[in-house]
Amino acid sequence: MKHMMRYLRLFALACLFALTTGSQANSLLFLTANPMPAGKYLILDKLAKDQGIETHTQYVEKLTDPIAPDLLARYDWVILDAPRDNVLRPIESRLSSQLASYPDRLILMHEEHPRWQGVEDALAQRLHSYFVNGGLRNLELFMQTLVHAEQQQDWAGLPEPWVFPEAGIYHPDYAQLVLPTIEDFLAFKKYAKDDPRPLIGITMQRQYLASGQTALIDDLVRRIEASGAVAMPMYTPIMSNDAIEKLARIDDTHTIDVLINTQIVLNADGRRSEFTRLGIPVIQGTAYRSGDEAAWRADPSGMPLMDVPFYMAQAEYTGISDILIAAGQGEHEQLPIIEQTTSLANKALRLAHLARATNADKQLALFVWNTPPGEKNFAGSYLNLPRSLIATLSSLQAAGYDTAPLAEEQLIERVQRLLAPNYQPVDDKQVLSKLLDDNLAARLPVADYQHWFDKLPQQVRDEMIERWGAPQDSSMMLDGHFVIPRLTLGKLVLLPQPPRSERGENKEKALYHSPKAVPSHFYLAAYLWVREQYRADALIHYGTHGSQEWLPGKERGLSINDYPYLALGDLPVIYPYIMDNIGEATQARRRGRATTISYQTPPFSPAGLHTTLNELHDLLHQWQMQELGAVKDNTRLQLIDKVIAENIDKDLDWPRARIESNFPDFIEELHQHLHDLAQTAQPVGLHTFGEGSEADWRITSVMLMLGVERLKSLAALDEDADEQLAIDHQQLRDSPLFKRIKSWLEATKLPDDLNATEREIATLARDYYQRMDPGGESRHLLDALAGRYVPTSYGGDPVKNPDALPSGRNLYAFDPSRIPTEAAWKAGQQALADLLAAHREQSGQMPEKLTFSLWSVETMRHYGVLEAQAFAALGVRP
Repeated sequence: MKHMMRYLRLFALACLFALTTGSQANSLLFLTANPMPAGKYLILDKLAKDQGIETHTQYVEKLTDPIAPDLLARYDWVILDAPRDNVLRPIESRLSSQLASYPDRLILMHEEHPRWQGVEDALAQRLHSYFVNGGLRNLELFMQTLVHAEQQQDWAGLPEPWVFPEAGIYHPDYAQLVLPTIEDFLAFKKYAKDDPRPLIGITMQRQYLASGQTALIDDLVRRIEASGAVAMPMYTPIMSNDAIEKLARIDDTHTIDVLINTQIVLNADGRRSEFTRLGIPVIQGTAYRSGDEAAWRADPSGMPLMDVPFYMAQAEYTGISDILIAAGQGEHEQLPIIEQTTSLANKALRLAHLARATNADKQLALFVWNTPPGEKNFAGSYLNLPRSLIATLSSLQAAGYDTAPLAEEQLIERVQRLLAPNYQPVDDKQVLSKLLDDNLAARLPVADYQHWFDKLPQQVRDEMIERWGAPQDSSMMLDGHFVIPRLTLGKLVLLPQPPRSERGENKEKALYHSPKAVPSHFYLAAYLWVREQYRADALIHYGTHGSQEWLPGKERGLSINDYPYLALGDLPVIYPYIMDNIGEATQARRRGRATTISYQTPPFSPAGLHTTLNELHDLLHQWQMQELGAVKDNTRLQLIDKVIAENIDKDLDWPRARIESNFPDFIEELHQHLHDLAQTAQPVGLHTFGEGSEADWRITSVMLMLGVERLKSLAALDEDADEQLAIDHQQLRDSPLFKRIKSWLEATKLPDDLNATEREIATLARDYYQRMDPGGESRHLLDALAGRYVPTSYGGDPVKNPDALPSGRNLYAFDPSRIPTEAAWKAGQQALADLLAAHREQSGQMPEKLTFSLWSVETMRHYGVLEAQAFAALGVRP
């Protein structure tokens, strides 16, 4: 009934659309909304003119206020071209307030719920079938049928509609355009099961095929097949959970090699599940919808924010990587941007190569970071980099790659030698010669670099020459060659990422995140060497984080000629990234063309109390236990002196006079404050990629994930959970609480004598402990290098968001359906209450207005606490 009323309202509002009063015979209005392709209506207009029909097309987004109430009056027919709800909604929203009768013929061309008025059922059904199936032949028959009906001729004798299957495979060389199954397609392409040619799938919208708007798809097909592969474009229902899988799977064990998505993503959960089952990498080519190719080139954002939810954020959620602008809006349809589609096709072919090549034959390059700057520094955020590299090299070797780990001391010494030139005088060429002599550097002829450089856009060349001079002026030049520091470990080369500044400038810290400073010739030369001379099959950007994704260029939707992509070319990029830095991991995905592999934060432990705070805590308990008298008074004075010496009086906003006059109340607040400090999560050591930490530190992390309230409910009657957490974290492992949780985690099965609360918490603790297994980090790194799908995760601080575990997944930026989380909602309510109380205390009254400043990075970190405050202030629940 709800759906019926909704569509009835649409028919009622159709009467709002007449540009002039009066009626003209055989006139037809197509009413639609984005993203329906404009070229379709140009075809319809030509076909209509051939039949003597006047047509007009109106996108609701382009209607200006006020909308004339008689906008429909001049037309004999109104066609609402809204095949899906996402097209129907803006029509409904834009016109819902203008309800009136439209007396003539109207058909809603919805694929699942068509409706009509003023038209006999058989005729409406025939017109609907012609229209929604589309294609030139069907659209011709649509117009002919309409004319026959107007002239009261026998329209039923016209050819039946050519009905496209609900899902099918398109190829521009196939005369009938669409094949219903992959078996039919493989037979058409003479593709055997053991065919050496990569098979690249391309998803597309059916409406583009139906309206003859296939320029982008056809361009991708030609580029892929010119490289010796086979392209398989397919259309499927957007809301289906398995239609792509049905078309892309050859048998139980074989599928297409890689998928290029060009569809809008509306069913993100269904697509994510489908991609997981397919197990292949998915990349995306999307259109710039705010103008043509020239408008996109001039747009510093690259993709407007309004397009991000459906064409980027939801796609990232599903596991799609490397979302590339591949087309602009032409006059009639989306037209390919040649260098973008070339790169998209090449990236797909490189991923297919990873899937088909043997591991022993693959060449890998791995960049490490020299941040913070320093001759001995190579690091990753909270990552024990030497041990992590050794663990990764061991995993690669075990998987059949031609590489081998070094001893930790040897690895450190060699990587530090690679860094040394950056910290020697500019005129010191001996340091470069020594690296070459010891096979710790490679040569890239400046002539090769110049040949590549000369093909870059003029603006890029001018900017780099103005800033850095000619390529041969580089301080890393020796005898007409760039000297590229690198360590060869079989078929893996390890390189320090080049500095963004030249030797001797000492500006690296200032330039590291600069979105304006153009990279040096040497910076681009190092990446060029990896791509063109070493011929890497894949690139690993190792740990959080490098500088490539911060180079100048568009914010997102980058051009191949923006500096971040000039460095990378079409190389597949795998990027281990710390799980709690979602905001910057987004940079790595959107500007670093990367598939991220989340790695864990260090293990955490309750911070406990140390040194002076521990002494203060002991004094507090001494005062509580003493009898009245001189000793208790002296303890009180000693405690007050320590509080003031540590500025805790200022932290708690308790001046000395107030402390002395109301000491018992102060002691209560001080005690809670110390326990809050003690229960704060403190990182313990560094994480080792793929290996994690010792078991006891994983247990303390689990304790923090469980939360203080759960821990308090576990404490025995003669125990105090707060006090157990307030001891030095090194001693925490001797506490009864720790030992009890450890016994549950180590047990084959939980004891039978647990009560309901204990069993619930113990089960949760075991789940958290299992999630902390870091094995997925190495496993999914290997999957990415093997051209396989990497599952996705929202990430975040594992203490606040245990769902961020297990690690090893591809981080996505934002899932608005999770904001605010239940925990954030509670925290936001409390934060608002505290804010209002503080304002009332300071001003004596409640605030009249509130303003909240929302930051995406903070929303990603805190899961919507500020948004929850705003909801609470409005008196609504999310």
